[in-house]
Amino acid sequence: MKKLFLSIIILSILLIGCKKEVVDEEHFLYPILRAESWGYINEMGEIVVIPKYDAAEEFSNSMGMVKKEDKWGYVNRDGELVVKDIFEVGKKFSEGLATVRIGGTQGDISKWGYINKKGLFVINPKYNKTRDFSEGLALADGMYINKKGNFVMKPNFKAVALGDFKNGLAKFRFNSKWGYIDKKGKKIVEETYNDAGDFSEGLARIKVAEKWGYIDTKGTIVIKYIYDEAGDFSLGLARVKKDGKWGYIDVTGKTIISFMFEEANDFSSDLALIKKDGKWGYINKKGLYAFNMEFNDNEAFSFKGNLAEVKLIGDKWGYINKSGNVVWRSEE
Repeated sequence: MKKLFLSIIILSILLIGCKKEVVDEEHFLYPILRAESWGYINEMGEIVVIPKYDAAEEFSNSMGMVKKEDKWGYVNRDGELVVKDIFEVGKKFSEGLATVRIGGTQGDISKWGYINKKGLFVINPKYNKTRDFSEGLALADGMYINKKGNFVMKPNFKAVALGDFKNGLAKFRFNSKWGYIDKKGKKIVEETYNDAGDFSEGLARIKVAEKWGYIDTKGTIVIKYIYDEAGDFSLGLARVKKDGKWGYIDVTGKTIISFMFEEANDFSSDLALIKKDGKWGYINKKGLYAFNMEFNDNEAFSFKGNLAEVKLIGDKWGYINKSGNVVWRSEE
């Protein structure tokens, strides 16, 4: 009985932890422009950050970049400026850290470092080039560092290009071919491909000759290279192009949504932005339109969380929800 009671407690704690993680991942604020100033709304269309900034970027990792008088800072999802706008330039938060650059003094060249969500440097600005953290590692000046700024690994061969770690592997280019390394710098998949994407959901797209297919993390070809173009897997599906049309396949290579689109985007928040018969719209994972709205080129973007930015009637930009209802319409 005690074991059962203890198991229930542990399970409850795990479920609560998982629930919180999902909420954090899916909760966004959305940038809006009003009277030439930028602020943010929530998914209900309510203003959370009163427009007062010169620029505002999309949320990532529950933080949004804002600009005031040529300096950047960050607001949290409660709309509070938690990282003061003192940075020359910055990038989005990823895994709790953001890479930023602060202006040099006395002629010094400004360098990149990493801050936490309180705006404190956890890795001092000393790098010329930096990338976001992914799976605990980030590329900085051609080597991988951890979140303490310690050197972790640099491949023992001269790779021309290196990627971020996804599913435990990072792509690299050597001798004009692509392969994959693990976090120790060991080649797991030899450089044999003309092009390659990051791993996502256990598979990576690779190009052989002029066709695309997919391999697993052991380098085994899981889906034959028969496609003219291909995207990463997202929510169990990947967009692929064949004979001039786009469709969607699952991780076994089975066609789930037929090849009938002129353009297609990855699934995001259970919907995908596609183009058919010259118009853009949103479909669900069954290939059915989610709602009866259509858009011209460059007038609609993929969903992020529960909202998508679109151009509305009257040349006004705004946000719609997954039912196609307008939750915000700009005044400009």
